[in-house]
Amino acid sequence: MIRRVTWFEGAAPRSEAEAEFLAALRTHAANWQLDVRPEHTGVLASLAPLYVEVEVPGLPQGSNMTTVLQGGYWTTSPTELVLQAEWGDTHMLDNGGHDDDLSVGGVRIGAAEAAAVMANWFDTQLRRSVQRAEWIGDDGRVVATDWRLADTGRRLAAEGSWLRRRRAPTRVIPVRPPR
Repeated sequence: MIRRVTWFEGAAPRSEAEAEFLAALRTHAANWQLDVRPEHTGVLASLAPLYVEVEVPGLPQGSNMTTVLQGGYWTTSPTELVLQAEWGDTHMLDNGGHDDDLSVGGVRIGAAEAAAVMANWFDTQLRRSVQRAEWIGDDGRVVATDWRLADTGRRLAAEGSWLRRRRAPTRVIPVRPPR
């Protein structure tokens, strides 16, 4: 039996509003003209807010690597927050505070409209240029690597010697969007 993967598959929504939000988000995602596939997306409904994520193809993942697009949708919130989205790591919605984060609160918008805003933010972030900066050692091997947003220089992930990364990289390679 072949199992069909759908966009933002995972936990079942807990309310009509969450179901409407997910249905609309799935519709928008199906129209993305990107290298992202349904299996790169997920949803978790065991916590507030409803949590959705997109694993960004071509980028490493792990602790302290903000290379996953994360979003939260609140149907009710004491702080009147409706939507939140950011580049995140293994900690859900815990890396905010950047100019390119999405934060919508204090307004009343329907679930479908909220999904459209979230989908547009995901789409915009997935189209941003990401570069991999590499530092090469004397033996010709890569000794340190940074993945950065090209437009702001914001570091998304780093591996290897931090001492090497204090200097200019040996080379910078475009990683995203795919050509």
